[in-house]
Amino acid sequence: MSNKTIGLLAAGGMVFVSLVSAMILSGSGARADEPVTRSVNASVKVSSSCSMTADTTSPHTATIINGNRSANIGLTTLEVFCNDAGGFAIYAVGYGNNTYGETDLISVTNEITSTISTGTAVVDGTNSSWGMKVRANEQTTYPPSVVSPFNTTANEGYVAVPSAFAKIAFMNGTTTTSSGSALDTTYAAYVAPDQAAGTYNGQVMYVMVHPSSSADPVAPGLFDLAFTSQTNPPTKKQIGDESYYVMQDMTTQICTDMQVGAQGQMVDERDNKIYWVSKLKDGHCWMTQNLDF
Repeated sequence: MSNKTIGLLAAGGMVFVSLVSAMILSGSGARADEPVTRSVNASVKVSSSCSMTADTTSPHTATIINGNRSANIGLTTLEVFCNDAGGFAIYAVGYGNNTYGETDLISVTNEITSTISTGTAVVDGTNSSWGMKVRANEQTTYPPSVVSPFNTTANEGYVAVPSAFAKIAFMNGTTTTSSGSALDTTYAAYVAPDQAAGTYNGQVMYVMVHPSSSADPVAPGLFDLAFTSQTNPPTKKQIGDESYYVMQDMTTQICTDMQVGAQGQMVDERDNKIYWVSKLKDGHCWMTQNLDF
């Protein structure tokens, strides 16, 4: 408690302050030489922020003569920036011919469909095959851990493309990776002597989730239904011959109404680039990275 009497005297345009008396009383009755301690709580919240980028340093195309093999096709670095103390995980799955889980390279020439199955891309003289290889990029601050069977050294490290979401690498919760954690991916293909000529196409989809303990992604459901079921459904934007929902029109309600595992392509109206968006088991809708082969 403080009791002060202050007098103000004005003289010649100046103000004088006269302290008449001052008395301080401690409510606790503490002596003048005893400190009085008070604590003040402070709370700072740091939001979770995670993203994955893809930097392609070689074309995802190759011309292969029958009976030959080509490796190190489409070298791409997937780099994750994530401050989640629980880490992150990266999954991969085949996607081709507008079909989730499709792992064949497909060629349609003169209405005749030919395929190259996924495998280890070894030269066996009989069966064509193509495969993927995953390696941690040791040049980054926090190289992720690649899991089996993607960490194999057999067949130069090439394995079959998974037909369902499979974890390929992770970073556990011992550190954050805001400075970057990178993974290198590449592909190989062997073309048998009797393989039909054509342009064979396929895709591998990569999905990053966090924390690393998140549930595995699942098969897609109905993506468009979450949009069309809204009271005022957003409209699609025409890009070339296709139309896409706009990422900026995605709302919390749309994601809530979306079936877990649903996925679809959306356009970012800022640059008209197309991205895959999936709803994972954590209940959130995530932008995923899709790489053409």
